[in-house]
Amino acid sequence: MNELLIGVTFCAFGTSLPELAIALGAVFRRQADVTLGESYASNILMGLAVAGILALARPCRWKR
Repeated sequence: MNELLIGVTFCAFGTSLPELAIALGAVFRRQADVTLGESYASNILMGLAVAGILALARPCRWKR
């Protein structure tokens, strides 16, 4: 397997493990709204964070 693929998989697992723990805790306490809020906030934050990091790594160069 490619080393990059292994590294990305471990990184993805490590960042989603706390969210999984919060979601499972909320399910056991019968608080579904916490689970929904956590998943929405996580997806929005990850999307914005990835877009921001990519913009810093390679800024757009607009042609005029």
